[in-house]
Amino acid sequence: MKIGLSLQLCLEDILNNLVKEEEVKYIVTSTQFSYPEDFDQFILECQEVLEPWKSIPFQEIRSLVNRLEIRQPRLINPKHYPKISDSHWVNSEAEIMWQDDSMVSQKQ
Repeated sequence: MKIGLSLQLCLEDILNNLVKEEEVKYIVTSTQFSYPEDFDQFILECQEVLEPWKSIPFQEIRSLVNRLEIRQPRLINPKHYPKISDSHWVNSEAEIMWQDDSMVSQKQ
C-alpha cells in the first residue's frame, strides 16, 4: 500500500490512472482544510490552473476525496507536515520525513 505526501500530486496520479485508488493507504498532506468548504475551493482552484484537472468533473474529484483517507497533521501542529524529497509516494510510515524533524536537526 502507498502513502501519499501531496494532496494535489497524489490526486492527479489517481485521476490519471498512474496509481490505483485501491493501492493508496492514505494521503498525509501539509494542508489545513476543513470539510467540505476548503476542499471544494482547493478542487476548484486546481481545475482553474492545472491542465490535467480541467477535463475532470468536479463531482468525480470530490467523490475521490471523500473515499480517500486524508490526514492533515498541521490541524494539530502547524509545523508538522511531510517533506517531499524523491517522490510524493512512500511505501511505509518509516519513509516519511517530517518538516519539524528537520527543523530540530538544523538547530542542533
